[in-house]
Amino acid sequence: MCIGDGLLCVDRQFYEFEQDNKPDYLGYHLHEDFESWFARQQQRLSFQNVNDISLATDGIFTFDKFNQASYPEKGNVAEHLLIDRNYENSPDMLDRKMKEIKDSWVLGPTDDLAIVRIILAS
Repeated sequence: MCIGDGLLCVDRQFYEFEQDNKPDYLGYHLHEDFESWFARQQQRLSFQNVNDISLATDGIFTFDKFNQASYPEKGNVAEHLLIDRNYENSPDMLDRKMKEIKDSWVLGPTDDLAIVRIILAS
């Protein structure tokens, strides 16, 4: 269940969630019946037998150039971070990928970015 803006990637498939930067935290509804509140939630997905899952805040959509100089064409940031499996055996996989984006594509996020990625052993 997603209660705000962000991007979910499950086995190479993207699911975008948009709530106009207005998350609806469970804590706002503690006075309500949980079952009723839960039944009204529309941003819910369910999966089985997942091998690769990533959850990212909406900062993943904010990458931009550091300056206006000409640089080689950039790649797809979301695919690079949430699908590409380079460095998958490294504990600093996402950090290395962020450095590649910064150094090779000269891009960086312009908003807060948090990513959780879980790759199950095949």
